[in-house]
Amino acid sequence: MQSVSWEAVRALFSPEFKRDKAKVDQVRDIWKDHHNGKLT
Repeated sequence: MQSVSWEAVRALFSPEFKRDKAKVDQVRDIWKDHHNGKLT
């Protein structure tokens, strides 16, 4: 099951996307807002 999840995430975000610090920070900020109850 872990492998299936890992492969799905790899398909969502290309290596180029993951190397772009601004994009990674943007995704991280979205998750922080979700964790803090700002997003559902």
